[in-house]
Amino acid sequence: VTSQVLEEVQAAHDTLQERLHVDVFKMLEAWRRKAGRAEAVSLAEMSILHAHLAYLFKYTEERELDLKTATVLLSSQIYLTHNYQFDFEASINKSKEAKKAKKASKKDKKDKKLQTNSRLNLGDVDEGLLISQMEIFTLFQTHRPKLLRWLKANPLDADFALEATIRILTSGGSLEHLQTEQAPRHWKILDFQGSDGRFVPDTETLTAPGNELSFYEWLKYMTTQAVETEINIQMGTYTIKNNHTEMLDTDIASDPEFAEVFGEQTKFSRKQAVRVETTGVR
Repeated sequence: VTSQVLEEVQAAHDTLQERLHVDVFKMLEAWRRKAGRAEAVSLAEMSILHAHLAYLFKYTEERELDLKTATVLLSSQIYLTHNYQFDFEASINKSKEAKKAKKASKKDKKDKKLQTNSRLNLGDVDEGLLISQMEIFTLFQTHRPKLLRWLKANPLDADFALEATIRILTSGGSLEHLQTEQAPRHWKILDFQGSDGRFVPDTETLTAPGNELSFYEWLKYMTTQAVETEINIQMGTYTIKNNHTEMLDTDIASDPEFAEVFGEQTKFSRKQAVRVETTGVR
């Protein structure tokens, strides 16, 4: 390959990247802001827009990360974590096919599982994002270590990015005007073992758990009680007052009694919930 060909390819790459990161980005961001101001915000529409905004930066290299790119990737992942029901995984729903499979022979059971329960059957997977769930998952996991290193290396921009992410998640803030006149709170990583990527504002008082706690009490403190406000880069979650919202489990949403009270749930009318307590028996 000659140097002239390489220059032409690089020029084409730069032109396409500029169109995606500037022109297409502004278009999608305008649609997102408009959808967010609607009287009845559609989680499905907002999820599509956040997914496509993140997809614009799929091939961004670590050296190309900046405030806008980092904020788009971070806010999109957290928004989708809290507002979209990813279902590209094994289902715990005991369907008729699953019951039949239990009665079949071991060989038939294995075949039946591959055909019905594994969720590899694309007909069972929600394609509401208009992008493969696996592609979205791969995108965020590929950028996660790069994003974490960038946040650590650029503390001031990290403060702006994390504050902007909260505005976007809670009040439909802009992805274009990220640096506010007012200085943002400073965010830092929890100084606890195994807490890399867990960012909290320095306005909160952090105390390490005492040695007298049992393992259960220590684990509960570390995962739910340590802080009230947290952005977790590893998990892609935003926690406030020790709780974070998530999409209601499909097994609950499809229950006839739930549907009778709240109406039938579809991908366009999902309900959110906060996991306050988990029990094995009610």
